[in-house]
Amino acid sequence: MKTAHLIWISAFCIAQAHAYTLPRQPTKSYECENCSQLSHENLHDKWDIANESLNNNISNVRRSYGYKERISLEQLQRGVIISTLAPGAVVRITPLQNKSIPELFIKTPKNQLLPLKEASSLYNQDDEVGNNPLAITKHQAMLQIKPELGYGKFILKSKDINTKNADAYMISILDKFSVTYLEVETDSLHYQYGDKLKATISLHNDITEYDVNDVDARLVGPKGQIIPLNLTKLKSNVFEGIATLDSELNDRGENWYLETDVQTEYGQEIIRRSGHTAFSYSIPSASLMNVKKLSSKPLTFVVTVDVATASRYALQSVLFQKDGKGETRPIQTSQRAQWLEPGKHVLQFTFDNHNQLSEDNLFLGYLRLIDYGQLKTVYQYNQPVKLSQLVD
Repeated sequence: MKTAHLIWISAFCIAQAHAYTLPRQPTKSYECENCSQLSHENLHDKWDIANESLNNNISNVRRSYGYKERISLEQLQRGVIISTLAPGAVVRITPLQNKSIPELFIKTPKNQLLPLKEASSLYNQDDEVGNNPLAITKHQAMLQIKPELGYGKFILKSKDINTKNADAYMISILDKFSVTYLEVETDSLHYQYGDKLKATISLHNDITEYDVNDVDARLVGPKGQIIPLNLTKLKSNVFEGIATLDSELNDRGENWYLETDVQTEYGQEIIRRSGHTAFSYSIPSASLMNVKKLSSKPLTFVVTVDVATASRYALQSVLFQKDGKGETRPIQTSQRAQWLEPGKHVLQFTFDNHNQLSEDNLFLGYLRLIDYGQLKTVYQYNQPVKLSQLVD
């Protein structure tokens, strides 16, 4: 036991000496119910990744040409307004219980009262949904309003209801031929506990500039967490929302969402749009502290890891080469996975420099630490570092 402890101390001291310091992030522990079931086996592998780009600028900006609304059976009996800006909108009515939909009628902007099928150029009810084993309910109605019925304010309503009908419904409207859309995005794809999220919400039309005042925006977690956004109006049609992420729950690989509802009026038109976009959220259960090059044959490195929660972690890194144009390109990746208890640890990983490339043109980067307890990346450092900075 003492020998093992001395070996660990020796490895830790070697890792600290002349090591390249990485940006440090505060760590935070969390309750992990599934971590005890994770493998404790140490694994290490490496492979070539030539011609694979790691510099894709990915955005979560999303456009929406429709909206959705939750309604009750009583509202449906009184009549629910459907607002469209162009002919040929698609309407979907989904019960929120496994019960049927009452017979529905639609009142057009010209005050024609028509059965749903008669008002539809395309219509489907129950058939396809009933064959889907993943569907919440086998009952659903979907239609495309006949283009000749125009656009504007339609009223969807039922005449007769009974106990076989669901108590609540989700109505989704896709105004597919409209040029008005809601655009939503967040300032990053990945966030951690304590981070401040900034969202941009804007309503667009190539011809008209809308003045929007009715905006509701919130962050929704997979376990029902809801964080409202503090909104600031930047322009007549653009809002910025800010919120601090502070959930301590383990979301186990699932995404969070920015959900937004916007409503405004322009002349006689009622404009409604709902939008959402996804982002990743994790608890920083571990952090890399520094990295050091140990040897050249084979290329061997060590990193120091500060761990707050006992779990299985995977370290991913990429070896880059500078080409004749002076650009760095990835040539090989290395991954190491093992169980780590709370505290500081030293992880060693290697690359095969079988082509004996000049180390003057080699860089180490794209460092990722993944927590298998959360199935999330908990630390990342993208900047390639020249091997000469990771001194022996």
